[in-house]
Amino acid sequence: QSHYCKPPIILGHEYVGTLVKISKKNGDFKNGDRVAVIHAVNCGYCSYCQRGLFELCENKQRASNGGFAEYVSINEKFAKIALLKIPDKLSINEATFLEPIACCIESIEKCNIGLGDIIVIIGIHYIS
Repeated sequence: QSHYCKPPIILGHEYVGTLVKISKKNGDFKNGDRVAVIHAVNCGYCSYCQRGLFELCENKQRASNGGFAEYVSINEKFAKIALLKIPDKLSINEATFLEPIACCIESIEKCNIGLGDIIVIIGIHYIS
C-alpha cells in the first residue's frame, strides 16, 4: 500500500494534542486529556497482525492526518487504538517523540542488537 495521500488533505501524522470535544461518553477519555495520535491503525485480524507483524498489515487504515491543523477530528472507531494518553510527567514537547522513538525501539528489537555490539547507523533523519 502506498503511503501517499491524495489531495485535498492537511498533512501531519506524528502529533500530540489536547482533547477538546468528545462526541459521546467514553470511559477511556475526557475533555482536557493530553494524547498522542497513532496515524496508522492495524486491523489485528490478518495473518500478519496475528503474527505480530503489524507494519505489514493488509488492512491498515489511517486514523487521522491533519497534525498541522489547529483542530483534528479522529473517527470514533479508531479512538481506543489510535489515541494514547500522555502521562503527566511527560511534557507535550517530549511526547512528540513517542512515535519516532517507538520506531527506533522496534528496529533495535528486530535486529537483536545487544549491549557492546558494534553497529553502523546511516542517515540524517532524527530517527537515524
